[in-house]
Amino acid sequence: MDRRSIFRRLANRSAELDRSSVFLIDAPHAIASFTFDDFPASAVEQGLRILDNYGAKATYYVSGEHVDQTLGSVKYCESAQLRHLLSSGHEIGCHGYLHTSHCGLSARDVSDNCAHNEQFLQSRLGIDFRTTSFGYPFGDASYFSKRVVGRRFDICRGVQLGVNAREVDFSMLRVLPLEQYRLDEYSLEDSIAEALENNGWIVFLTHDVSTNPSPYGCTPEQLERALSLVTNAKIPIKTISEAAKIMRPRSMV
Repeated sequence: MDRRSIFRRLANRSAELDRSSVFLIDAPHAIASFTFDDFPASAVEQGLRILDNYGAKATYYVSGEHVDQTLGSVKYCESAQLRHLLSSGHEIGCHGYLHTSHCGLSARDVSDNCAHNEQFLQSRLGIDFRTTSFGYPFGDASYFSKRVVGRRFDICRGVQLGVNAREVDFSMLRVLPLEQYRLDEYSLEDSIAEALENNGWIVFLTHDVSTNPSPYGCTPEQLERALSLVTNAKIPIKTISEAAKIMRPRSMV
């Protein structure tokens, strides 16, 4: 393992060990959220159609530098798609203007990156637009960056595996990844059962939606299966910010 990998691992570990935003929750029932990172246009072109079939609203985490761009073989979302998502009741969340790891950024750099993204989104969605949730690029965080985004946003989502139940870190929500390279890390059926038993919060994470997805994306069938299982379990589906209002913090741990 090289020095950069070691530093990244230590930085992420320091963020996980910070329990200043960990709360006992008092939730009335289980809940689920679907989130898309970066996000490729296919998350709208393919994903939105499937979400609509279930009447589900999702949270799309946007990095401003990707909007209206095609990088390599990946076509990212367009400004018109952002406006359509917002007008349709979906949530637009912050992913930082520059899609860069937080492990090596200063607190000032993290704050400036979020502010730049907010200004960019306001230029596309209106001056009154505000993001209230954040997704860490690459899932990377440090003790300092976690504190910065935790103060700026109501709720922040990481990439660590698990159902959010009992003790929940509101500055680093856990996820069930709908990503090709992580699908064997968990059982979807068992995770839904855990959420039902503990009134937990399931947060799904993916990127593109395609019949030939990237390692970080899913197929339309995989997205539909997750939606179907959650719906059949009678678990309501909410955006991240909507769900955060339901999963009420009772007390700090």
